[in-house]
This record gives sequence, C-alpha cells and structure tokens, in this order.
Amino acid sequence: MRVATSEIPAGARAVLAIAKEVFGGHLQAVYLHGSAIAGGLRPQSDVDVLAIIDLPMTDSMRKCLLARLLEVSGRHPVLPGAPRCIELMVFLKDRLAAPVFPVCGEFIYGEWLRDSFEAGGLPVPHCDPDITLVLAQARQQALTLLGPAPGDLLAEVPAGDRTRSAGGAAGLACQSAWR
Repeated sequence: MRVATSEIPAGARAVLAIAKEVFGGHLQAVYLHGSAIAGGLRPQSDVDVLAIIDLPMTDSMRKCLLARLLEVSGRHPVLPGAPRCIELMVFLKDRLAAPVFPVCGEFIYGEWLRDSFEAGGLPVPHCDPDITLVLAQARQQALTLLGPAPGDLLAEVPAGDRTRSAGGAAGLACQSAWR
C-alpha cells in the first residue's frame, strides 16, 4: 500500500524524527500501523508507530525518548485541532527474528501511561500477549517510514501464538535475564 507523504500523520513524522535523533545509526526501521493504515484515523484514534533498534536502550535513551514523546503526543481525549495521541513500541531487532511468546517490547509509550510517566515512571521492557497481535497485524499492513519492508524484520507469528493472544492472556513481566 502506497501512502502519499502528505497523508502520513504529523505525529508519525514527529516520532520518526525523534527516533532518528535518539537512536542514530542504531535505528533499523520505523513503521506506521494501526488505524492510520487499516481503515483511517477517527477523531480519537491514536497514531501507532513501531520502531526497531539493534541495541538495548540505556536509561539515558529512555529518558530522552520519553521526554520528547510527552512533548509531541496529544492528551486524551484529543480536542479538535490538537495533536493526536501517540503510541510507540520499540523492539530489539534480534528479539523479533524468532519471537518467544509473549513478545517483549523494549519501550512502550501510550497516553494511557502518561500519568505514570509524569509522576517519574520510566518505560522498561515489557512482555505482553497483546504485543503479539500488534506485530502480526503490522507485518501484514504496516507502512514503512524508514528501513526495509515489515516482512523483512517482523517474523511470521505462529497461529497458536495469535490464538493465545486473542484469548485474552494476561500481561507478563519480563524476566531480568531477558535484558
């Protein structure tokens, strides 16, 4: 699916610029996915972006990325003319080649987490069955903003993992050995 640059949401363009700034040459890919691609943004839709990097994030990277996202992401509910809410998931490239269920994200940002972040919380690696479904959908429908096509970096999600994810499996915390 081809999308004109003018049709890429401003929030996605902002996230791409921020990711380039924070990760530099370690940024492998950035994809726009979700409702922006799968049917169109509605008034309260957030802008869904995936980023893939080739090294674990440092606390300094997490703080910088979080600070920038808090600046550019709109608050929910979005008022007319205000920036849209952003959802960003960052993944380690080597963890996506053959993902283990449930998939772990290196960094997850969404407006539902804003209160925690404004209170001093910092996004840490998080494993969640729902991420499996996000990656399965992104592999099929995401728009490449930077890097190779989604199918080149996002492994096929086994049908059994998709079924377990859709069944409402509870979120799990990553083990410290994962890092």
